[in-house]
Amino acid sequence: YPSLAAIGLFYVIGSWIDKALLWFLPDTGIDVYGPFRASPIYDMPIFMSYLSVIPGMAIFLIRMEADFADRCDQFFSSIRKGATLEQIIDAKDRMVVSVRRGLLDMCKIQGLTIVVLISMNDQLLELFGISPGYRMLLNVGLIAAGIQLLFAATLNVLFYLDERPSALWLCVLFAVANGSLTYVSYLLGPLAYGYGFAASALLAAMAGLMV
Repeated sequence: YPSLAAIGLFYVIGSWIDKALLWFLPDTGIDVYGPFRASPIYDMPIFMSYLSVIPGMAIFLIRMEADFADRCDQFFSSIRKGATLEQIIDAKDRMVVSVRRGLLDMCKIQGLTIVVLISMNDQLLELFGISPGYRMLLNVGLIAAGIQLLFAATLNVLFYLDERPSALWLCVLFAVANGSLTYVSYLLGPLAYGYGFAASALLAAMAGLMV
């Protein structure tokens, strides 16, 4: 399935292109060793933000494996085994309810996590030895990582349904949007850093939910 390779490639590009741009653009990147670069202003707050998605990701994956996977199998089995139209529609409705419940539970847990971490961001920055001046970037990063988790969840549903073409164009959209919007945020200055990543994740997540 070459499309799966392309999906993986563009999802990884979309996830990393904002970091790579700020590694290599003037004023934001520094040399580390040989070809390796880093962005002191961006890397650590975004890294901390990604750690915050663990609770929401765990809840969603448990929901998917414990509930949605069975509902999805029942739906396709009802079609293969010649169930009545009423039975097929009922199986589809139960599958839809399962997806909505999983997404809602994930959003509740992740939203609570974001609120808690934003309320204690000064302590987090102090713990990691980071200047309080990075507070806003950390807050934006926490929200952006949470939105990217929502995007990843929609991709997960599409994979269960074998909707690889839809997943592919969504990942391409995410990669192109993150690259272009991150560059725009770079041009706007340090106060705009992170907003390109957040906006591109939101665009991809909303498009994924519509699909």
